[in-house]
Amino acid sequence: MNYKKLHIISNDYPYKGMDIIFFKDEVKFLSKKFDEIIIYPTSKKGEINIKIPKNIKIDNSINKRLYQPVKIILYLIKVFFYKDLWLQIFKIKKGKLFKKIKIILVSRYKSEIIYNYFKKQNVKKDYFYSFWSNYVLIAFYFLKKKKIISKCFARTNGSDLKGYINKDSFVEYKKFKFSKLDLILTLNNEQNKILTSQKLIDKKKICKNYLGINHKKLILNYNKKIIKFVSCGRLIDLKNNHKIFEFIKNFSKNNPLLKIYYYCIGSGPEKKSLINYAKNNFDKNINFSLINYVNSLTYFLKKKEINFFLNFSNSEGMSFAVMEALSCSIPVICSNIPGNTEIINNKNGYILNNLNSNDYNSISDRIRIDYSNKKKYFQKRKDAFQTVLKKISRKKCQNNLKIILDDFVNN
Repeated sequence: MNYKKLHIISNDYPYKGMDIIFFKDEVKFLSKKFDEIIIYPTSKKGEINIKIPKNIKIDNSINKRLYQPVKIILYLIKVFFYKDLWLQIFKIKKGKLFKKIKIILVSRYKSEIIYNYFKKQNVKKDYFYSFWSNYVLIAFYFLKKKKIISKCFARTNGSDLKGYINKDSFVEYKKFKFSKLDLILTLNNEQNKILTSQKLIDKKKICKNYLGINHKKLILNYNKKIIKFVSCGRLIDLKNNHKIFEFIKNFSKNNPLLKIYYYCIGSGPEKKSLINYAKNNFDKNINFSLINYVNSLTYFLKKKEINFFLNFSNSEGMSFAVMEALSCSIPVICSNIPGNTEIINNKNGYILNNLNSNDYNSISDRIRIDYSNKKKYFQKRKDAFQTVLKKISRKKCQNNLKIILDDFVNN
């Protein structure tokens, strides 16, 4: 039995961008569960390079309003007089005050656009879903409060609960966002703990559900004299890219006879400084490449016969890139945060407790010992692949999501 109508507010899906990587398979799954789906991208229009299921309609009404200069001015003036806006501003603690005020203003303005769009429609019997726990949830809060909509849910990804400012847990409208949701899908146990300990939502409404990853077959490759690393993600402070570069530099000094390849995939404000760091610090035995974007990370990992994947992020929900690496039987070297350690351990990878030279030396020694022993290294790769089969296979995760949605709709 299919459910009826679902409204999904996305970031850039189905246009070219990050949503396609994370969200395209979930959209296909949802298209089989609902009779009709309308998706509202909130980013500007772009190219559509994917096949969209027949019962899905793309509506650009919201993104048209979000980027009209007149609308921006009018709605910024409007929200400027809202009591809830000033309460958020007055609650700001010390540090990066203007950046936080900007986040609050932009989120409130965007949420007001979404709220005003749906308040004029007859959507009370429909379901609403936000793939990100961002400003969309503020709109959901007011739509639910005014009884314009009755059922809404969301997924919390990345730093939705821990903030996007490095070493600062600031999240705008945190008490608003989750309080009116009927269901929240989380990616790790830490997110569950934050939601319950901060009393953001009723514990019964929290369901952990990995996005999951597809798997095909176990891949094994090996060249004792060459070792290949890759990292993939936004080149921003939160992702600790400079720490990754420090690790590569350290590993090279500890292993001067190894030919090292390091591919850094991503773009962002740190790009220039990272290139300069590589130019000034990487030894001659490092073959370094910075690549802005790849169409398929798994294809790249297989083609380049990558040996290890790096993720030193300060905050992750459940890194899709890490899951893709595991699906290609690649051990992961990662920071000791819940979003990583929920699937990475000493069997399928290496965990850095501290991102410093002592830890780099210790992990480098372990990698060298394991990599010099073909049997040991291949066992790491087999354990990486087994993690996908046992814990994060897309089929298992979607079966779990089906159970969650059935329960959500029927209650």
